[in-house]
Amino acid sequence: MKRRLSFFFAAFFAAMVILSSLPHGLLKVKAAPTPIVSVFVSPELPAVGGSYSGPVPASLAPAVDSPFTIISAYWFNGTNQDSGGIGLAPSTFLPGGLYFIEFVLRPKDGYEFTSSTAITVEGTTVEAKSLDSISGELLVSTGNFQLKSEEISDVSAKLDIPGIGGYWSVTVPADVQLPDGARYSLYDSYWFNAKDQASGTEGSSPTVFDAGLSYYAVLYFAADSGYAFSSDPSIDLENASIETWEVLPSGYLYIKTKPITLTWKISIVFMTLTVPSAGGAYAGVVKADVKPDKDEHFTIKDAYWYNAEDQESGEEDDPPRTFSPGGKYYAQFTLVPEEGYSFIYGTSIGLEGAEYDSAILQEDGTIIIITEPITIPGSSSGSSESSNTSGSESSKTDSGEKSGESSSGESSGGESSGSESSGNSSQNSGSSQESSAGTESSAQGNQGDTKSNTPASPLSNIMVILLAVMIPLLIAVIVIIIVLISKNKTRR
Repeated sequence: MKRRLSFFFAAFFAAMVILSSLPHGLLKVKAAPTPIVSVFVSPELPAVGGSYSGPVPASLAPAVDSPFTIISAYWFNGTNQDSGGIGLAPSTFLPGGLYFIEFVLRPKDGYEFTSSTAITVEGTTVEAKSLDSISGELLVSTGNFQLKSEEISDVSAKLDIPGIGGYWSVTVPADVQLPDGARYSLYDSYWFNAKDQASGTEGSSPTVFDAGLSYYAVLYFAADSGYAFSSDPSIDLENASIETWEVLPSGYLYIKTKPITLTWKISIVFMTLTVPSAGGAYAGVVKADVKPDKDEHFTIKDAYWYNAEDQESGEEDDPPRTFSPGGKYYAQFTLVPEEGYSFIYGTSIGLEGAEYDSAILQEDGTIIIITEPITIPGSSSGSSESSNTSGSESSKTDSGEKSGESSSGESSGGESSGSESSGNSSQNSGSSQESSAGTESSAQGNQGDTKSNTPASPLSNIMVILLAVMIPLLIAVIVIIIVLISKNKTRR
């Protein structure tokens, strides 16, 4: 018995000595790893641009103290695009381009991924995950990220207004012109009846385009790849006003125009302006007589005369109190197209009786015309008498020239009586300028004086001598003929 006890204690003691000499780790029992329930990573999107010739690393930001490490992460093309084929490493990053990430996670000691581990990637979804049963690593493939597109903040286009006529049995497209370099295109467009009318019911496609009827257009614009319309773009649509617009969730820009009434276009007009005679007395506006030619499709309103400068008939741009001989005046009037007709930008103006200074197309479709200044013909009696007096007093050969100078109210400063008369003439008239009629009268009077005082030319003297010699000879011949005839009768 004592031997058995001694052997037991000796064996126990030996076992303790052996165990104490072994590494401490062999004495521990390995605990089961903790399952990782969820994973959250926040990718950093790449900057647009760049140039790559191999794998493109992706930057992922896991939560602090995450029970895993990121072994690898790379970008790939999410579709066939200019940066490469789908699933390949991108050669660059395009604005608006689609890209996804594949990354590998490794659990830290004491942790493990399971098939039920939830993966969250900020900004997109998880398309696939795969757990390696040997290494315990988790492979994750994300959904596509779309890089931010370059915004289109200004949109401009020109809507072509349809010509009158035609016939359609289906939807009618609207023609639109875009500026060079536009980063968008016309995706779709249609014309519709603006109300119930001969071309169809409101909101339906027109069967015909008729003058006097109204239509509106609906337009859809699509942004080019890598571009997107801003939420509040500036829109400039030529030839139409916009009733409503919207950037749709699909990215298209939707535009609806206000109703447009079709008209026959007037490209040229003809009219006649009657120039007023001198005289008259007015206390207010002075109407101008302007009439369209026959078969013109416009009327004239607000036609008035105005002083072209400060003068006896009033101040510049005021209605004249009278029409003074030699005074300058201009007319202003408005052309109004008839219903169903409209002027175009650059309508040609034909105006008889005056030249026009400007013709401006207004927003309401009318044209305002302003003429060049018109000089009223005629002259006062004082001016005419003064000019005639100057002409009659002139007695020298050059008096016609000097009298012509006086008719314009200028003194030649010479010593002749003609120049003195011209000075007196200008003073008596009370004006620095004479009328053209006075000038003509003076010039005619001087021409008469000049003819009476001009010496005979040598040719005229020779003709006088020849006539003086030939007439007596002719008389002598006639007498001789008569005498001979008388003698012959006597002999018989």
